[in-house]
Amino acid sequence: MKPSSTQLAVLCGLVCVATLHAQTTAFTYHGRLVDQGTPANGSYDLRFWIYDVEVDGSPVAGPVTHAATVVSEGLFTVTLDFGAEVFTGADRWLEYRAQQPRQLLRTAHDQRTGDSPRPAHGLGHHW
Repeated sequence: MKPSSTQLAVLCGLVCVATLHAQTTAFTYHGRLVDQGTPANGSYDLRFWIYDVEVDGSPVAGPVTHAATVVSEGLFTVTLDFGAEVFTGADRWLEYRAQQPRQLLRTAHDQRTGDSPRPAHGLGHHW
């Protein structure tokens, strides 16, 4: 039986779809974060590394950064992708660090900085 052009088109479409859905190196990580002994809440900048030893050593991949990650009752979820070359079959360890986003500091209205003196208003004397 000779395949029809319709059957060939369907087969080609299925092969293309299978190629598009090839497995990626990304994975979902569910983590727990404690801030000063209590489950964290808020927005944190998270950085992740992969190591080939449990203690000390140097990272084999990373950092992968997730800025402003929402942490609720100490729990968070992120998608990590360190690439295919990291996972060779050997044991790997994940390390992550959290930092709350930077906060804007505003100076006082008339605060001046620098080395030059300014007049002492109201005292009748100037420098």
